[in-house]
Formats: sequence, C-alpha cells, structure tokens
Amino acid sequence: MLIHSLLYRSLYALLSMGVVPDIPGLPRGLSECRSRGLRLFDRMLDEVRSGSVSLVSRLRLLSSSFDLLNGVTLVSDLERSDRWYQLVESVVDRCPAPTGCSGLLQTSLCRCLTDYFYGSPSPETDEWYRHLQSVADTWQSSFLPSVGWGGASPEETLERVEVLNRLSYMFLDASRDSVVRMGYEVCSSLMRQMSAPSSRCWELWYVLNTAGNACPLNGEEASRAVSAFCRLHRADPVAASAYRLAWECHRQMSLAEVSL
Repeated sequence: MLIHSLLYRSLYALLSMGVVPDIPGLPRGLSECRSRGLRLFDRMLDEVRSGSVSLVSRLRLLSSSFDLLNGVTLVSDLERSDRWYQLVESVVDRCPAPTGCSGLLQTSLCRCLTDYFYGSPSPETDEWYRHLQSVADTWQSSFLPSVGWGGASPEETLERVEVLNRLSYMFLDASRDSVVRMGYEVCSSLMRQMSAPSSRCWELWYVLNTAGNACPLNGEEASRAVSAFCRLHRADPVAASAYRLAWECHRQMSLAEVSL
C-alpha cells in the first residue's frame, strides 16, 4: 500500500503538469487517478483500523495516507480528513509517549505527529506536540558530528534526519538545521559504507535527497537511490514504476521552478 500511495500521488502531480506517463494500466486522467487514490486511502485506513499489522506499520500507513490524501485532492476532503485525524488519535493513544519509546517506533511516531500537527494554529498547547519537541531536542543534543547517534541503526539514523528536517520546514523552525546538515553527511557516509543497503534505506535516502530545506537537493544521489530500489524490486513492476514516477515528478517540478 505504501508503494501504491507513492505511485498515485506522483502520477497525479505529473498529470497536473500535463505529463502523461506511458505506463500500461495506469489512469491517464486526473479524475480516475484521484478516484483510485482515494479508494486506496480508504483501504489504508481500514488496514490501520484492523490492527493486523505492527504499530510501526500502522504509523507508517497513517503518514503515507496523509500524503496521499493531500496529493490527489485539490480541494480538502473534510470527511476523509476527519477520519484520518480521529484514527491517528486512536492509534497514538495506544502508543507510549515519544520520550518513552525508542528505535523505529519512536521515529515513526514522531513522523506521524508532524503530519498530525501540521497547520495546527497552536500545537504547543498539546502534550503530544511537547513530547515531539522534547525528542527532537534530545536527538539534537546527543548527535555527534561525523558519527551521528551511537547505537542507532542506519534506518533509524535516516529517519531521525528526515523528521528533524520536516520539523524545520513544516513548522518554520530552523533551530536544528545544523544537525540536519551534519546528519545528512553521516547518512551519506553510511550509504557508501554499507555493502547492501536495505530497500527501506534507499527509500529514505531518496527522500532526503529530494526534500530540500536543510538537506541538499542532490539529483545524482536521488537517481542512484531510484536505480538501487528498482534493482531490488525488479520482480515488482509497481514498485519500480512508483519510484520512476516519483523521480520524474521531482525532475519536472524542478524544471518548472527554473523556468519561472
């Protein structure tokens, strides 16, 4: 479902720019792409609600469904948005506070909370937002230049840098940007040192190289991540198409910005 979410929101963005990818089986119009994306959104929420997957997977599904809903609709779908917020509250209430958990559960929870509080007029009044900020402060104070976070896996390191970068550009808080920049360099070293980075690491590395803000926009590394991901998923045409479309979408948007 996560791959299909990326597929539909990338395709919708390309179609919005007048680019129609020649990939069999994919919708060629905005209306059909939106309909398929919204049906997928509903299935993702059903999967979260069922409780049949791990807590980390449920949080990742919630984050991805948030991106999907905002990626295939030009006008807010208030009914679906309300269902998303209610489900986040239900799932988060079952989680330990971000300050009380660790590893990928902590990073997945923090990323989901950045979505939940994005656009909130006064998030600082909420206990969960304060937990989120407290974790980010801990990550900042415990970061060691050229080393990163001792004991953190490569995947966790990549996720921490992504969350810190999101806190910067989503909440207009540049106070941790120096850690994001140094963290990016640590991640770059990790991706070169690992003999066989996991699919998830390549996904996150692609995100860091296309997100911008305190991370550099590095087309060469993003393209390398897409190629590596496609090699790992050569037997899955949907996964390969999703990342090729995401990369093409990023390229087209970059070209549009240059021409302005």
